[in-house]
Amino acid sequence: MRKHTIIGMAGHIDHGKTALIRALTGIETDRLKEEKERGITIDIGFAYWQDNITIIDVPGHEKFVKNMVAGVNNVDLFILVIAADDGIMPQTIEHLDVLKFFGVKKGLVVLNKTDLVDEEWTLLMQEEISQFLEEQYKVHLPVIPVSSTTGAGIDNLKEELWNIIDTLGDNPQERPFRLHVDRSFSVKGFGTVVTGTVLASRLSKGDDITILPHGIKSRVRGLQVHQRATGDSYPGQRVAVNLSSINKEELERGHVLVKEPVIEPTRRFLAELFTVNQMPYKLRKHANVRVHVGTAEHLAQINWFEKDKFLESKKSYHVIIKSKEPIVCAPDDPVLIRSFSPVITIAGGRVLQIHPPMTGKLRKDWQIYFDKLKTEDHKDRIQLLFEYAGFRTFSRDDIQKRLFYDRDSVNKAIRKLQKQDLMESVNAGEYQGLVWKNSVKEAFEHIIRQIKQNAGKMDYKSGFNKREITNFFKKGSIGEHFLQHVLTQAINAGQLFYTGESYTTESEDEKTDKQDLKERFLKIYSDKAFMPPQVAELAEQEKINMSTIKNVLRELQKEGKLISISGKFYLHHNHFEALLNYLKHFFSKEETLAIGNIKDQFNSTRKFIVPLLEYLDSNAYTVRQENLRLKGPHL
Repeated sequence: MRKHTIIGMAGHIDHGKTALIRALTGIETDRLKEEKERGITIDIGFAYWQDNITIIDVPGHEKFVKNMVAGVNNVDLFILVIAADDGIMPQTIEHLDVLKFFGVKKGLVVLNKTDLVDEEWTLLMQEEISQFLEEQYKVHLPVIPVSSTTGAGIDNLKEELWNIIDTLGDNPQERPFRLHVDRSFSVKGFGTVVTGTVLASRLSKGDDITILPHGIKSRVRGLQVHQRATGDSYPGQRVAVNLSSINKEELERGHVLVKEPVIEPTRRFLAELFTVNQMPYKLRKHANVRVHVGTAEHLAQINWFEKDKFLESKKSYHVIIKSKEPIVCAPDDPVLIRSFSPVITIAGGRVLQIHPPMTGKLRKDWQIYFDKLKTEDHKDRIQLLFEYAGFRTFSRDDIQKRLFYDRDSVNKAIRKLQKQDLMESVNAGEYQGLVWKNSVKEAFEHIIRQIKQNAGKMDYKSGFNKREITNFFKKGSIGEHFLQHVLTQAINAGQLFYTGESYTTESEDEKTDKQDLKERFLKIYSDKAFMPPQVAELAEQEKINMSTIKNVLRELQKEGKLISISGKFYLHHNHFEALLNYLKHFFSKEETLAIGNIKDQFNSTRKFIVPLLEYLDSNAYTVRQENLRLKGPHL
């Protein structure tokens, strides 16, 4: 026997749901004055049958379908009420769609008000309803004729309900406590009370709770189940929670009670949806819709990854929902989509991920991504979270908030990933986090590569500070803890060296060796004057690889100690200054300069003088006129 079972009673207005509950339990679920006056159910009503069964009476009028959605969100089985004198009505179909979308697969149909029709008509209606359910919803449900007025068929209905309840079994959940508020009111002498269904774990008197999405803190003063005080409430039970230090006005339907803030409210989530059998009208991408999750309704935009320009009937879609207001939901929660205006049910399904990566990352391989999201393996979902997070760390609390698993399930999945050598720990003072090893490797290699490349391009400096290294990455793409973890790894691997202010790829010994090379090269270029060696000749002469020589020469150039002549030769800065002084003096007396003038003055050859004059031309120290040079504006 299950600890607790919730039965949802749905059906069109005036088909006798409330009267049927009264016949089953003896309880009147219409509680509002206007409900009694108008004879219709506007809000959700509740009755209990035996000690462990709750019946929710949800409104049938199309104007109050959103209240029906709030009530049916957590039911285990349903009773769909159809009046024998009316038959299947538009709201009957919409209620069937809602039940299907919310995954309520077990139930039965009650053909009510049989006292108003004859036996032949009753049999005809039973056959018509069974055929409709088979053709439109591919389900076969018992159709039980009753009269809630005379009591005919009620005993048979009870027997059928017990048969279904016996097949349900328990449904254990690896999730923390959560309760969606469906009613909020004040009780004189007690204060604020909210009602809802315990979805998982349990709630006890004295527990500290947080109310989302606003993070309001409170404490449980008392609990009631079926109007009886209790110290604990369990999954599946309808419970009234008396809260301390909070006003009724601070609470409303759609708020969520948790024992600790283990859900992170979101403005974006991914879902898989199935559309209704008949789409009422064309709905474009980015259209405004009404989104129902838990007991809340939100206005949001819908977009889908499939190529269809409009939502089509009887199809599945993979969607992203964007809301301006925070939504409290978790992966695998049922979600219902209704059009903005006119308000009609168009699709339903389940949430797959909250806080998803930006859509640009998903467009290319969205089908693979959604297939991985649909897995029930916690480890696979955590892996997907890290793979698409980029260069970021997640704490165990972060993972729990994103996936809404209990702590034991999260830890078990993490251990599996660590055993596969896919994940490693980050310890930064009080912060304890986790990183994806492939992402660490990618960032590690990128940082080393960028430091080496930029050291030769920027004005000479001994290293790069953390802010400058962060700029090696796209803005906002690398987290602070992740970066520090990678830098520490690089230092431990001997790939980076920290000076106390900056990071460099050179050790102190390497810096000393490089300084020795700089001094040697400067002396060579000073001694050779206007007959300098080419880079390849210097490498051969010094028996040093070309890469090292080029790096040292570039640094000397950045320091202003060598002048690069067409990338083939270098000239010592003292000799270049002597050249400029010579040119100034020469042009004070002469108008044109020939190659031979410089060649003879500096005891050089055409091999060097020709590219040197081209360098002077390109920098406007001289102006070429056929084979001669004139004084340039920069001289």
